[in-house]
This record gives sequence, structure tokens and C-alpha cells, in this order.
Amino acid sequence: MTQRKSFRTQFLSGAGAEAYSQTVTIFTQLIAIPAMVTLWGASTYGSWLAISALPAYFSIADLGMGQISGTEMTMAVARGDRNYARAVNQAAWFTIASIALCIPFLAALLGALIPLAEILKVAPEQSSQTLPAFVMLSCSAAMSLAFGALGGGLKTVNKQWLAIVITATNRLVSFIGLLLVAALGGGFLAASVFMVVAQSLLFGATGIWFYRHERWLKPTGEVPEWKLVRLLVGPSLSYMFYYLSNLFTIQGVTVLVSASLGPAMVVVLQAIRTLTRLGRMASTIVIHAIQPVFAQLASEETPDQRLRIFRLLVISAMAGSMAYFIGMTTLGPNFLRYWTKDVVVGYNKLLYLMTAAIVFEIMWFTLQTPFTSTNRHSVFAVWLLVLSAAGLLANIVLLPVLGVTSAGWTLLGTHVLMLLVTLWKMRGRDI
Repeated sequence: MTQRKSFRTQFLSGAGAEAYSQTVTIFTQLIAIPAMVTLWGASTYGSWLAISALPAYFSIADLGMGQISGTEMTMAVARGDRNYARAVNQAAWFTIASIALCIPFLAALLGALIPLAEILKVAPEQSSQTLPAFVMLSCSAAMSLAFGALGGGLKTVNKQWLAIVITATNRLVSFIGLLLVAALGGGFLAASVFMVVAQSLLFGATGIWFYRHERWLKPTGEVPEWKLVRLLVGPSLSYMFYYLSNLFTIQGVTVLVSASLGPAMVVVLQAIRTLTRLGRMASTIVIHAIQPVFAQLASEETPDQRLRIFRLLVISAMAGSMAYFIGMTTLGPNFLRYWTKDVVVGYNKLLYLMTAAIVFEIMWFTLQTPFTSTNRHSVFAVWLLVLSAAGLLANIVLLPVLGVTSAGWTLLGTHVLMLLVTLWKMRGRDI
């Protein structure tokens, strides 16, 4: 198989997997709001969204080690150094497993010290289930960390598409379980238990299958060389900033809105955010699929080919984001009314602000692709974290004044400034 054909195959399989993943996300989010508001009511479902947002912070506890190790191993295998790739894999597994084992105990401790039900204004009938549900969802976050290490191995042998498919399938199964539990009259605890059990079976089966075929990547539990761990921590820590930034702009704002404006307003924010992020999801299909190709090209003297791919990527992003903006601003308000059954009406300003924010996010996300694909993203990640944290702090002040519209203004400001920073920092850098 020629190199060009190999890259084409990788891109198409990755794009197909991402398309499936984003389809699952869109499907579940579009159905979730009308279905769960009907089954649980806006207030109870809003509380669930706030509770399930909190354990997401544990997903950054691996410091981005799964993603970074996968990229490092991919580049190593591309240059024929399987021994180094295996050493990186063992270091990643040891680090991530050590962190994941601590998460459930930390969650239980935090839940015991912090009155979550009171802070999030959980309805009385569900308040007793808040703490155990939080702990179970934290166990789910810990398993996701472990699967990140497995995903790094899958990426190394050009099976990143499988990691994407399994992760998306887990989300789909969890969503179906949530609907079933709610339809049967269950609460927060039953839903979280279902999710943990289903995730254990799915991730466990994938791991058993993979390590039977790729025994050289099977984790041994051996203590890695600390110099190798330190080598990975730098780019891993900075990559974690991307996740942390998302937690600030998404989960963090969700918690603030719940605490400041009440759970019902969380549903408004979630509906508009879900709808406007469709454009971001579409861009993810292409960008995540092209990242392994950039990683492999980094070990070869092919600057013209990298530049050609990059230019095509940027042109596609510009055309796609313009089409998205026109479609969302013209069709979005009526679709939002129909989709939410008139629950979310009169928030067009927030819709337009978040749509514009996504356009700017798509552009800087695209421009950073050659750098995130080769572990050269640190400066961008630091700036994004700073801007996202500033936006979160601004919401603390602005939410009582502007209401939920504050979330749109701060998101737009964050992504406009991030695009300017990206253009500034890209000057003179080799893509």
C-alpha cells in the first residue's frame, strides 16, 4: 500500500469513526432535553446535568497522558522505534492507573465535606441520592481515564477509530440507560449505577480483545523510568489545559448557572449550547481524523505535503464555518422552539452569541491542528486556559446582572481572543 493510500485509509476510517461519534452526541443531546424534561421535569433534569458535570473535572486527572502518549508512540513507530513506544506505553499505563484508583476515594471525601444537594438546589426527592450518584459517576470518570491509556495503544497501531467508536458507544448505551431508568421511575443513583456497569463491560471487553492481538503493548505494571514520565508530563500537562478549559466554559458555567439562576435555567443553557455546538462537532470529525496523519508526517522530510494538507484544512474550515453561521442564525430560533416544545423561547440573543463564538472556536481549533498533532501545543493550551478561567470568573459577576446571556458574551470573548493569540503565536513556526 502506498503512503498516500495509507494516509487516505487512515483519514477515512478516522473520519467515519468521528462521524459516528458526533452522530451519537447529536442524537442523544437532541433527544435528551425533550425526553428527560418530560420524564423527570426541568428542575430534576437540570439538577442531574449539574451533578453529572462535576465528575467531569476528574477526567483531567491523567494530565492528558493518554493523548500525549498515543501521539508519542505513533511518531516512534513511524520512525521504527517500537522499544521506545513500548516504554512510553508502560509509563502511561502506570501513571494513569495510579491516578484512576484514587478518584473514587477522593470523590467520596469531597462529597462528604461539601453539601452538594444544597449548593446545586437539588429537589428534595432526589437530594438523598446526590452523594452516591456523584461517587458512582466519579468511578465512571476513573474508568474513562484508564480507557485513555488503552486508546493510546490503539492509536499507535492505526486503530484510533476503534477507540472513538467504543467511547461513543459507551455514551449511547449510557443515554439509553438514563432514559430507561427515568421511564421506570428511577432516580439519580439507579442511572449512575447502570452507567458504571455498562461501561465496565464495554471497556473491559475491548481491552481483552486488543491485548490478545497486541501483546507487546500489554501493561505489565512495571515501574517506568521516571525520566520518561517527566518527559511526558510537560506536554501532557499542557494538553490537559484544553480539557480544563472546556470544563471551565461548559461544566463550570453549568454549575454557576444552576447555583445562580436555578436548575431550570440550566436546561435553557444546555439546549442552546447543544444546538450551537453542532458546527464544532462537524469540524472535529475532520480535524481529529487528520491528526494521526500529521503525527506520522512529522518524522519525514515532507514540508510541502504538510503545508498542502494544512491549507486545504483551513480553506475547508472557513467555508464550513460560514455555512454553519448562516444556517444557525436563520433556522436556529425556529428549530429551538420546535425541538424544546416551547420550553426554550425568547433566548435568541444567547443563540446568536454562542453561534458566533463557535465560528471563532472552529478557526483557532483548525489553525492549531499541526501543533496539537505533534505535541507542540503548550503555548496555545496555556493561553486557552487563562482565557477560559477569566471567562468563568466573569460569569460569577455577570450572571446576576445579565442573566443567562452572560454565558454567551463570555464565551464569545474567550474564542475571539483565542483566535488572535493563535495567529500571533503561529508567526514563524513550522507547521
